[in-house]
Amino acid sequence: MEFRLTLALLTLSMLAMASDTEDAVRRFLGKLPKTPVTVVWRNLSTMPGDEAGRIKRLIETSSNGEAGPELRVTLSENPKSYLLIGQGAEGKIWMEAWTKPPVKIEKPPHQLSRTVLWAQPSPILDALVQGSRVLVLEPMRVSSSEGKSVGLSLPRPMPRDPRGRIFDGGAEGIRILLPGVRCVGPLQKLACSTARDPWIVAARNYFEGPRGRYYTTAELDGAILQAETDGRTRVYGANSSDTVLRVIEGWGSEIATVDSECGVHVLASLDSDQLQAFRYAAGQVYPTTAPLTLEGPVTAIWPSSDRGQATVIVHNLNTGNYEASRVSIHCSGN
Repeated sequence: MEFRLTLALLTLSMLAMASDTEDAVRRFLGKLPKTPVTVVWRNLSTMPGDEAGRIKRLIETSSNGEAGPELRVTLSENPKSYLLIGQGAEGKIWMEAWTKPPVKIEKPPHQLSRTVLWAQPSPILDALVQGSRVLVLEPMRVSSSEGKSVGLSLPRPMPRDPRGRIFDGGAEGIRILLPGVRCVGPLQKLACSTARDPWIVAARNYFEGPRGRYYTTAELDGAILQAETDGRTRVYGANSSDTVLRVIEGWGSEIATVDSECGVHVLASLDSDQLQAFRYAAGQVYPTTAPLTLEGPVTAIWPSSDRGQATVIVHNLNTGNYEASRVSIHCSGN
């Protein structure tokens, strides 16, 4: 939304705002050009809507004079601070930060639990449960809880730290997706060929789509979340290819949608070697479970065919093993 701005004195509406926010907005406005500009406002923070709205209205009520060059003003945040960022038409940047107030912590309504299905010293990409049988996908082979191990004859080399999926293929047996490669067939007769359908970029360990490069994605409540290759998770409108609704800091590269009896959640790995489930509604991302602490980093999260569950791979730093697990969301009252 655009407003006309010349730097007038701050209005009395500033007095209704918290002192730290008031001072930060005053300092920010004091840095901006003294000539008229046309402001384009964007909110990428998790600040409560009423407070963000007061900042936006402050800029609006401080507006006066004729339109000038475009000035993009973004309300953003990092784990400790809120940020006001202004970018002028010639690329000049103005920034002001202030510490977030203490957050009232409420107990999330649901819980996470984790069951380890398989552990081994070498990396695991994905796991498939077929009744009492567990199949584990590695970069160059598939192992079975029945004691069978089948090497994969791949038509192209795998990248470092590849990603991969293993699915129940029904009458076809099993299906495997690796970067630029597809394998189909019974366990003992898997046939691998160069993939023709889009998936992970060949010779890379990320996906590439209309919104850029990303590791994993989740869709819920009319929004698409992408864990992108720059270390941030961005929230996009489902009907827009590039409109960023929110930027999330502190999440890892692994996220997945989990459809449970208590709604659709996104299960996210955190930078602190934890898992946590979240919802997205009315422009806000909020936790629905307490964090589940792990023994090491999450290397993969994939949706499961079982409702309310996801497949999670953890590198256990205590044992050195890679562990394939099922993580479940337990709804309150269930």
